[in-house]
Amino acid sequence: MDRKEQTRAKELLSKYKEGTCTHQETLLIERWFHAYHTDHSASLSDERLEEIDRQIYDKLNRDLFPPVKKSIPWRAIAASLFLVASFSIWIYMSRQPSSVGPAIVSNQVVDIAPGKDAAVLILDDGRRVELGDSLSEGTIVEMDYQIKGTNNGQLEYDLIHPSPNLASSDRFNTIVTPRAGEYSVVLPDGSKVWLNAASSIRFPLYFGRTREVYVEGEAYFEVQHDRSKPFKVHVGHQLVEVLGTHFNVRSYREERSTSTVLVSGSVKVSTAGKQAVHHILKAGDMAISNDSNQIDVLQVNPLKYKAWKDGDFFFDGESLQEIMDIVARWYDVKVIYPDTPLDRKQYGGIISKKKNLSEVLKVLENKGGVRFKIQGKEVTVIK
Repeated sequence: MDRKEQTRAKELLSKYKEGTCTHQETLLIERWFHAYHTDHSASLSDERLEEIDRQIYDKLNRDLFPPVKKSIPWRAIAASLFLVASFSIWIYMSRQPSSVGPAIVSNQVVDIAPGKDAAVLILDDGRRVELGDSLSEGTIVEMDYQIKGTNNGQLEYDLIHPSPNLASSDRFNTIVTPRAGEYSVVLPDGSKVWLNAASSIRFPLYFGRTREVYVEGEAYFEVQHDRSKPFKVHVGHQLVEVLGTHFNVRSYREERSTSTVLVSGSVKVSTAGKQAVHHILKAGDMAISNDSNQIDVLQVNPLKYKAWKDGDFFFDGESLQEIMDIVARWYDVKVIYPDTPLDRKQYGGIISKKKNLSEVLKVLENKGGVRFKIQGKEVTVIK
């Protein structure tokens, strides 16, 4: 980074501390932070991070601004990210402060903890293995392959001696995450996959001429490059074909649409119908399709669609119901809307998925003009 860039970044941070940033500048600082905070925040003490958290939380609960949809020059600002790496969490919400009275959740004793690493592994012979504590740093050894569990919620597949029988067989494993659970796996080819809550991936124990997997729900991929073996993801209404790249796919049944967001590299997205429609995506593109056999391509902020696997909620223009659908899956709760219709306010912000449910809801109460009531595993939205 040259002196001009350093000066500009320092000026922005100084303005932020003084509370004189514009709405666009504040959002820019936020996005700087989100791209790199998981890599660099460990260099600061816990006490210092907590102090910064409190300062940013307090400030951003006072300063309100709407979500911004403008394109951001990601490569140009990446060089300045180290200046904001100390920010470990902050929240901003859109529109005007609530006038509906005190927050209900703030006075509640009962709370709901966030989700955790949890999944079920279904082996090719139908056996089921609970993942998490039971396979932490353990190993499942089969005749021709083994599965290693690590202490960070990840499975690693290793083919001991790939035999002709294994290569020609139709043997699959499946990993299923529950609501309030997520998990990651290193596939037999070395590709990495992160599964979000209420999702699944089905994959063969041996990849032949092609590498094909099947996904329901949401998953983030970092595909091992292999030009001789294209990687294909069957997900909802789409077929995604890649050689080696990073991307996110999402297809929950209740949402009725399928989306693919490309973070880096290049992919071809096709509809799953007989008369398939094809699109080549570039980094920052989102392909959306449903049962109409069409694909719409939009330009988006790719960081938003990888935030969940890095431990954050990232909202930028979602409605209250869209946010609550995501929250419900992660905290395994049922959301009740006694008052309809809901307003059309849009929300934006980043918050750690490690927070308890009441902390997330309190932010929405403060800025969204609504209140929430937690009863057991139900959350009631009160206008």
